[in-house]
Amino acid sequence: IKNFLGKAKVDSFFTPWCCTDCGDETLKMHRGDEEIPEIYPCPECDAEMEFDDIRESYLAFREA
Repeated sequence: IKNFLGKAKVDSFFTPWCCTDCGDETLKMHRGDEEIPEIYPCPECDAEMEFDDIRESYLAFREA
């Protein structure tokens, strides 16, 4: 949505993550300017969790 934020400032937001091994899903909270890692370790099985959305689209609001 073009100009979705208007003049608003995002202080924090959640990102969705999914484990490729056990299927565990979680949300991670981030500061508005925080670097988002490529992977997180799964809290259930310690495998790699991947971003569970289209990363570029999901985070596009940060480039507005």
